[in-house]
Amino acid sequence: MITRATFAFALENIHAFPVGTDLRGWLRAIALKLVGLDFQRARADAVSRFDQKRLDLSERGQANPYGPAEVDFLEASWNGLPDLLQKAGKLRYWEHKPTEGIAESLGRSTTSIRLALLRLRQELRRRIKVKVGEAGHVK
Repeated sequence: MITRATFAFALENIHAFPVGTDLRGWLRAIALKLVGLDFQRARADAVSRFDQKRLDLSERGQANPYGPAEVDFLEASWNGLPDLLQKAGKLRYWEHKPTEGIAESLGRSTTSIRLALLRLRQELRRRIKVKVGEAGHVK
């Protein structure tokens, strides 16, 4: 599909091909752009399916399938995290920013942001496991 779309785009825009440049490189750049757009489209579809599921639940009077105890626990876990982890997590998981954009926003390197997001996931997972281990289920 990408190959076909790449060549279709190239043929439609052949007038924009700079004479004397590498055709393979131009086609590769088009293909990479199309793959990137396809990933963005798939991500947007997944987000809209999630939003639709939330809307369906709220229309049936089930806005929150979890009780107040679970919500309080998750909020307390989130609020107990270091500031950098909270900021990076919010930008990544709520605002859907790429790692490079988060690094730029927070004045950090992309490596430090990747590590911060890894630590965030590990810490939240650890806290949930401890909570589940205490009662056999989230209480």
